[in-house]
Formats: sequence, structure tokens, C-alpha cells
Amino acid sequence: REIWEARLRLAPEMRLQHTVRPEGGTWKAERSRITFAEGLISEFEVEPRTAGLLAMYDGKRKSEEVLARVAQEMGGKPSELRDGWVGYLRHLIENRILEQAVR
Repeated sequence: REIWEARLRLAPEMRLQHTVRPEGGTWKAERSRITFAEGLISEFEVEPRTAGLLAMYDGKRKSEEVLARVAQEMGGKPSELRDGWVGYLRHLIENRILEQAVR
């Protein structure tokens, strides 16, 4: 419950990197990853859509609001995705990608 009510934010040292390739006269996304700008180098592959959703963690929104957007993007119901999303949040917090927002 605590994780669900917490106002989380992306760690300030996180960076998003896209690798794109030319295809058909435009740039096509090949891969996206989030990395730490400082300290130990850790990389985490993410889907571009997921990276955009993670940016919603700005310290102002609760996870319930972000999950509603996730459900909308995936065409599902928040109640069906909640358990999996909480597990994903735990993973992000353990890897220092998300942190408690400072009030």
C-alpha cells in the first residue's frame, strides 16, 4: 500500500538514450534504454512507450494516476494491471530508477 500511495519521481541522474536507424526516408526506433548519468554504469532496456510513461513519475502524481494512463495505452483496465505494475515499481525502486519525491 505504501508504494501505491507514494509520490515517486525518476532519479535526477537518469538519462534516456534512443538508438535509431534510417529506414524508408525516416528514422526508425531500434532500441531505448535508461542509464545513470553518474556513478556505476547501469543500463536498462525499455520500450519507448514505457520510457514516456516513466517520465510521468515527476513527484506530483501517485502511481494510481500513472497506472490509469498505462491501462489506457494498453487498452486494459487498471485493476487488471495493478499487481504487475506494483511489482514493476518495486523493481524500479530497488534499481534506484525511481525514488521517493522530496517534499
